[in-house]
Amino acid sequence: MAAARNAGIPVVLVSFGYGAGRAAALSPEATIDHFRDLPALLESFP
Repeated sequence: MAAARNAGIPVVLVSFGYGAGRAAALSPEATIDHFRDLPALLESFP
């Protein structure tokens, strides 16, 4: 996450999988509930 932020790349986390309960504590720019949500989210970034 630090590398992405240092490069100016938005951080997107998934709400499922290993460590899913801790995702919100990482302050991502976005969180998705399913991989199918990713394309629309990526289109929303500048």
